[in-house]
Amino acid sequence: MVASQFINFIFVLEAIFLLFYSPTVAAEGMKLDLEKAIKFSLERNLDLKGKEAELGLAKGLVTKANLFLQHNPELDTDIAGRRAKKREEGERRHHTDVEVKLSQEIEIGGQPTHRRAAAQKELEKATWELRESERQVRFRVKSLFFTLLTLQEKMERGKGSIGLLDRLLDVAKNRVRVGDAPEMILAQAEFELSRTKSDILELKREYVSNLAELRLVLSLPPEQEVTLEGRLKKKVSLPDLKTLLESALRNRPDLAAQDAERRAAEAEVNLTRAERIPNLEFSVFYSREEGNFNIFGAGVSIPLPIFDRKQGELEQALARKSIADIEYRNLRQTVEKNLRSAWERHRISEAEIDLFGENVLEKLRKNLELIQQAYEKGQIEIFETITAQDRLIEAQVRYLDVLLAYHLARAELEREAALEW
Repeated sequence: MVASQFINFIFVLEAIFLLFYSPTVAAEGMKLDLEKAIKFSLERNLDLKGKEAELGLAKGLVTKANLFLQHNPELDTDIAGRRAKKREEGERRHHTDVEVKLSQEIEIGGQPTHRRAAAQKELEKATWELRESERQVRFRVKSLFFTLLTLQEKMERGKGSIGLLDRLLDVAKNRVRVGDAPEMILAQAEFELSRTKSDILELKREYVSNLAELRLVLSLPPEQEVTLEGRLKKKVSLPDLKTLLESALRNRPDLAAQDAERRAAEAEVNLTRAERIPNLEFSVFYSREEGNFNIFGAGVSIPLPIFDRKQGELEQALARKSIADIEYRNLRQTVEKNLRSAWERHRISEAEIDLFGENVLEKLRKNLELIQQAYEKGQIEIFETITAQDRLIEAQVRYLDVLLAYHLARAELEREAALEW
């Protein structure tokens, strides 16, 4: 009864917490830069929480392997009653016999050492697998964050274009009103304005979708307001390919996890071979027959490995070791191949940035200002102005796409080289 009341009290406290605290957090919003987003994801991501929980399985193996003895002692007790057919004078007809035996199985083939080694390698493997998951989560956060910053920038540029198109539309209305231009330019100006607004809505839909994915990675509630801070930077220097390859082979957590798997499999082979040596069972006993002497004794027993000599278990352990060795070599080759590919993509993205530099955009902006002024003075038609603006918008979008591709390629290269570790 008391326990039930206590549980109900806890539920009430949780309800009060969710009612008053959670909406306040959502109302206040959250400002995130890239560093905070990565830190937050490593602390809250549910997949990582699951990997952390899986460490408990490996820790349990280590705890069991470190036991002083793997087998508990056994206590056997027998009590028997005897009834004499004929009772001698002065003797009882019913007698009770008691026997007590205590036995303990002892490993003599070095099994504890190999068992501890195998358990420790399994723990190392689980630890590296957790860090591998962290590496993948870090890359996912970077990719989403860079994509969202790019979408934000595109929407800001689009809003600027809407302001310019509004001005062009006002000029077109004035020119039509005074008879300086045909009415068809109004339709053209209104169409361009509607098209730009539609493009911004499409960007907003894409932004909302990516932001929902980021919330999921960060384990944030859907109603949580999130504001992203920062801008995509220009080119940042990286180590050379040789240094990156060395970093990958030295620091990649998936490679370290596979190496731990190899060593665990080797320890498992050694353990299986040691287990082929039968364990000894030592015992001491005491028995008493009523009316006779008390008997004390000791014994040793050993199973004879005639039929089952761990042949199947050894074959399985050797196969696991062979598989682990092959997978490790294959993973090393894959790591090097993927890193070289990521390096080439990064180089290509750097070259693209040089082609779409800010100097090109600045020239297009100045050109658009001159064309706009000429249009307002009636020196050119609206079609030339819209064409110049479309060219600028296309260049700006292309530049942002190239900048995003560069940062995604850089994030992939950092992931492949495990630069964070």
